[in-house]
Amino acid sequence: MDKFSRTERMQAYGELICNIAEQVASKWELQQVFSMRESTQEISLKVILQAVFGLYEGERYSRLERLLGSLMESLNSPSKSSMLFFQFLQIDLGAWSPWGKFIKQREEIYELLLA
Repeated sequence: MDKFSRTERMQAYGELICNIAEQVASKWELQQVFSMRESTQEISLKVILQAVFGLYEGERYSRLERLLGSLMESLNSPSKSSMLFFQFLQIDLGAWSPWGKFIKQREEIYELLLA
């Protein structure tokens, strides 16, 4: 049995999410425009890295944060993300094609997660 109860784990996750959200929000400047999408994406990414993968700092954390952020950014519009749903767009021409770049990033992420 876990040393933490389900309730304790949920409370710990809640605290982690609040801390990360406060950290991201602390970068906002008064009377300055900011992107809420980018902020919520950053919060989500940090929560995934810390709560799901148990990474908090270090080279692997930094590389995964960069790769996952880049991958999410590359899929931020319907036209860009359509390649995930339409097989005829899944043409691997290496780094020159969106699908090739996606495959390379996915493989790098997978290798880092296995490490």
